[in-house]
Amino acid sequence: MQIPPMRRVVPILALLGLGLWLAIAGIEGHGPFANAASRHLRAMKDRTGPPPACQEQTFASIAALPANRPLAEFAPLENQGASVVGYVRSLEHARDGDLHLAFVAEPQRGRGRGHGYWSAEITPVWRQGSATWTFERLAEAFGLDRSGRSTAAVRLQRVRLSGWLLYDYLYDALPAWVFDRADRVTGWEIHPVTRIELWDEGRQAFVELPR
Repeated sequence: MQIPPMRRVVPILALLGLGLWLAIAGIEGHGPFANAASRHLRAMKDRTGPPPACQEQTFASIAALPANRPLAEFAPLENQGASVVGYVRSLEHARDGDLHLAFVAEPQRGRGRGHGYWSAEITPVWRQGSATWTFERLAEAFGLDRSGRSTAAVRLQRVRLSGWLLYDYLYDALPAWVFDRADRVTGWEIHPVTRIELWDEGRQAFVELPR
């Protein structure tokens, strides 16, 4: 008895779906196919405490950190905290629940993430229960519109972001279009962001935006 075509297609699609799910889970550091690098990356992203100290960094010094190197070479640098001054060009919801900040050295306006940006991310653990670290409040604080984009109608806020250094090795491992490699300058990030400070013109100082 010949099996109807649809009955053959359904289990094939189910197997393909399962394979895709396992592949994505492996990349994200979960499941039986996750390698040491992806599990390490997941552990670094999921840190729940702040770094003991944050060293002042610049966009140039972040971009100069070693990239596309073995795990043993870059992992020790991820034990450090960093603080960087710049402007949040855009704010987006990431698939894993993070808030993705496109961070630039000078104020830029427009609908995209901007030229010469690098990433900082606020994880769900650091936003949980906060009335100020919500998408809407952060967009307003950074000088963005409600969709998290910069426009000619608003002025971007100077910001100091602090948190853990993290190297997303997938930046170099996956195709260039995945990470906007034409505009994003490095796979190094502040991730998770553990402190946000806004420049107060009147005080001539950075003032913390409390969680």
